[in-house]
Amino acid sequence: MAAKFAAAQKDQKVYNEVGSVDVALCSLRGNTRKSDPKTDVQVVQWRLDTLDCSISGLEAGLERLFRCLLQHRVSLLNVLTP
Repeated sequence: MAAKFAAAQKDQKVYNEVGSVDVALCSLRGNTRKSDPKTDVQVVQWRLDTLDCSISGLEAGLERLFRCLLQHRVSLLNVLTP
């Protein structure tokens, strides 16, 4: 149960980071804020880097899950094979 909760939190974090990147890109495109465009570009780059790190973490977790599923499949086939 705790693993599901942790996974849900990680998914929510990525969703929030995607939203923040979207807002930053819209701000950069429309220049809705009165701030310096160079600062906006830096903010977008920072948020994209943060999103990239989160996605990399999810990929690593999915890779571990896939390996675990493969190991269980092999074990199950070994048990079922005479």
